[in-house]
Amino acid sequence: MNSISVIIPVYQTESQTKAAIQSVLDQKVSIPVEIIVVFDGPSPYIDELRSLYPTCTILEQAHQGTYAARRRGLEVATGDYVTFLDSDDILAPRALYTYIKAYEKSRGEVIIGKVSPVYNKKKWLMPIDDDRYFFYTRTKFNSRHLTTIHGWMIKKDLLSDLPVLETRWFADTIIAHTIIAKLTNLTSVSYVVYGRNSRSTPLEGQSLYQARDITTLTDISRIYGMLSAHTMDNTVQKFLNTWYKRFISKRGRALLERSTSKSQQADVFRHVAYDLRRTKTRSKYLQAWSTGSYFMFRSYITAVKTKRTLRTARRKKIKNGLMLYRLFQKMPVKENLVLFESFLGRSYSDNPKALYLKLKEQRPELELVWIFSKEPSDDVKEACPNWVLKNSFAYYQAMARAKYWIFNTRQPLSLKKREETIYLQTWHGTPLKRLGLDMEEVHMAGTNATRYKRNFYNQAQEWNYLISPNAYSSEIFKSAFGFQNTMLETGYPRNDLLYADDQAGLISEIKARLDIPADKKVVLYAPTWRDDEFIARGKYRFDLQLDLNEMQARLGDDYVVLLRMHYLIAQNMDISGHEGFAYDVSSYGDIAELYLISDVLITDYSSVFFDYAHLQRPMIFFTYDLEKYASTLRGFYFDFEAVVPGPLLKETDQVIDYIEQIDTKSVAYQEKYDRFLERFCSLDDGTASERVLAELFPSTAQSTMEDETTETE
Repeated sequence: MNSISVIIPVYQTESQTKAAIQSVLDQKVSIPVEIIVVFDGPSPYIDELRSLYPTCTILEQAHQGTYAARRRGLEVATGDYVTFLDSDDILAPRALYTYIKAYEKSRGEVIIGKVSPVYNKKKWLMPIDDDRYFFYTRTKFNSRHLTTIHGWMIKKDLLSDLPVLETRWFADTIIAHTIIAKLTNLTSVSYVVYGRNSRSTPLEGQSLYQARDITTLTDISRIYGMLSAHTMDNTVQKFLNTWYKRFISKRGRALLERSTSKSQQADVFRHVAYDLRRTKTRSKYLQAWSTGSYFMFRSYITAVKTKRTLRTARRKKIKNGLMLYRLFQKMPVKENLVLFESFLGRSYSDNPKALYLKLKEQRPELELVWIFSKEPSDDVKEACPNWVLKNSFAYYQAMARAKYWIFNTRQPLSLKKREETIYLQTWHGTPLKRLGLDMEEVHMAGTNATRYKRNFYNQAQEWNYLISPNAYSSEIFKSAFGFQNTMLETGYPRNDLLYADDQAGLISEIKARLDIPADKKVVLYAPTWRDDEFIARGKYRFDLQLDLNEMQARLGDDYVVLLRMHYLIAQNMDISGHEGFAYDVSSYGDIAELYLISDVLITDYSSVFFDYAHLQRPMIFFTYDLEKYASTLRGFYFDFEAVVPGPLLKETDQVIDYIEQIDTKSVAYQEKYDRFLERFCSLDDGTASERVLAELFPSTAQSTMEDETTETE
């Protein structure tokens, strides 16, 4: 970097241009710096500025927009690096020094610094003169870089072939897009280099952002089409698609409605809809727009507004509910009331279900009540006649007065149990992935590592008892949860079903319920969720990597495939076209019943394989992202490849090949299977529920022993 050109376009902001120019002149650097001011339209201030700043190059042109003004400045620029400064903004005091230091260390072709509001000057981070404490990073281009080039120092050679284009908007995007294809070294610094002003009064004039109207949508559609036509690289096109969809999502409807012309609205709406149909999107908002029907789009917007209103009402209801909860806690505990909840009320399943069934049989005098997040099906109502709806009046009353809580997931910290309540945390799996306090990083939506661990620890302190399926889990639960109360190392109650006497009858009954042909073998695919693939807080997406078309073609005569997604995954699988072969059983109540009917399990890092192993049937580990999951997202408690009793496969054809020869291929894993069973499955024998209840209700154990003695006599 031998010299720098600072290009300042000016349009209707002459009163602030002096501050912009002065911020450049105040820079203290050892290399030449030229200032090029381009007036985008006639102005009475031009002569004044020429006399005040004789060293500046001042150009004039007819009003054509910021992009044209920048191109005009580039035509006369002599610096080998260029930065663009809006006339109503300023450079930070040590901006050019920062760029030069970063260049000396990294030889970056583009150097990006921080942008901060001018009113926040006191908090601006500036580099100090000691080079040992100058921090920079080499980074990669992403879609957000298409939004702005404020704070960028760009090698001039990268700007040699900017397209000739008439537009008032998106000058930054056009320039950034031109740079991407040539860029090999992008450097980022954590220091403020650019001070952005905001104008909010009529006297100060409108900024380009404030002046946007429906023509902005016309321009972005045109620019998106033009840039797409000249994009040869798939990665760059993905960046461009993301940038376009992000703008339409955030600004599209507001800009559309700034026009009073219905015909103009319809025309622009159709143009954008055409663009959106060419790109894939998970956004229901953009999907509604892409239909091209303004009526359907407006219907969707109305539905979203209604949903938000209901959500606000629900939050208010919860807030009022917490007040009720604290009020009900002043009432006496109901000694015979036992509450059950599985996966935050989403299902009637897992360890709580097994304990419920056993307790219902042993202690009919107890009041057993289930918590559900929505009204359960008729079958569930028949099995659980006593139930309450989460966040209802009855729910808060039951939570406040119950003697026993039997849950398999954490409860909100706001629902702090009373001292007399006994809380049995059954948990819901043997730990493979790092949990709670053992996680080094947290990639989940709506939280960070510190908050997540603090909440996890505080919630675990509420548990009086914690069920462990084996000695291995007991040690991990103590460290991961910070658990110091009573550990019940009993095996998992939910696995009692896997040791049932009449398995053949149960299998026939479950297959008939799911409409699965009795003569077909069953493949169960049960993957876990990925922490970083979140849609929103508490909702995660999952991209199906198994090729169902190929599986159906090769396995369809003998097998069906059940797809069981983790309860945190928000959307259902799209299995249209695979009817009669693929079944989405994500909402099926009890996964243990799915284990029973399955001849082979395909999973990845889900703890389901610890339970399925009790059946001693073949397992396949479809670990297409093993390196990422093990090193970046969670990490494992043991050497995954060395311990799991089945092959680690990464492609669909490998999975199919293994299933086609499963009887012979699975023999190679029998020794590993035996070691696995000894380490993780030795406690379960079909009576884990009884062992847990004997600890929780000592009188139950005593009465059971008396019954057995009577029968013997």
